[in-house]
Amino acid sequence: MRLDHGFAETRITGWIPTYATVTVWVDDQEAARWEQLPDRSGQLLAVPGFRPHGGERITVTVHRGAGGAAPARGRGMERTVPHRVEAVIDLGGEPCKPYVYTESVRAAFADLLHSAGGGGAPVADAYAGLTAVAVARAATLAAETGTEQKVVLPGWPAAVPGPAVALSEGSAA
Repeated sequence: MRLDHGFAETRITGWIPTYATVTVWVDDQEAARWEQLPDRSGQLLAVPGFRPHGGERITVTVHRGAGGAAPARGRGMERTVPHRVEAVIDLGGEPCKPYVYTESVRAAFADLLHSAGGGGAPVADAYAGLTAVAVARAATLAAETGTEQKVVLPGWPAAVPGPAVALSEGSAA
């Protein structure tokens, strides 16, 4: 599945995603932040209730000067983004899909039980579920028709840029 974010795109493999690539165009400051992500992978991939198997990883490659010095435009914005970042989030690929699914369900229930016991709101609330269904539906249509599908998240005004993403059949959903 391909998600278009304007100056970035994400490609996610599988309905139970275990592997993703993010390609993003950035400036010098943002490139430096992206380069630090692998050092923070444990923190970034930590989800309460999810027990990692130990093979998860984040890798980042910054291609400096790949875009040149001229400003670029995307989604009505103009930015100078001379560097292309390629980041990989790998939860173990296809062999780890059953494990990732099991641990994801376990984490969701741990979150629900924690919220029920303490009276707080769960991390993944009903809106998160609704938006997941909207993205899944658009991905299914993109795969069936081979055409890009716009996803406007429920309850978010269509005129406001940001959460709307474009999905295309670009890679396996």
